[in-house]
Amino acid sequence: MKKTLFLLPNCDESIKAKALFENRNDLTIFYLNEASEEAKKLHVTSAPTLVTEDWESISRFVGLEKIKEYLSNETTPKYACACSDVDYLK
Repeated sequence: MKKTLFLLPNCDESIKAKALFENRNDLTIFYLNEASEEAKKLHVTSAPTLVTEDWESISRFVGLEKIKEYLSNETTPKYACACSDVDYLK
């Protein structure tokens, strides 16, 4: 799933939204005033807005509360743990 976060510089809600994604590398962050073509393509007109895209649909979460709601319902992929098989951890 592709995730794109649109923000506005020096906007309190945008700063808080960006902080929700600290240490995550599964999304692209654009500033709305610098990425007008991307915003137009995804029909984004305000910030903060999180856009998620998969093969079937595009979803937009506008505003800090909607972004938090998305994150609270976000599914976590189930990866197998290989730690016990790694010799350098011993």
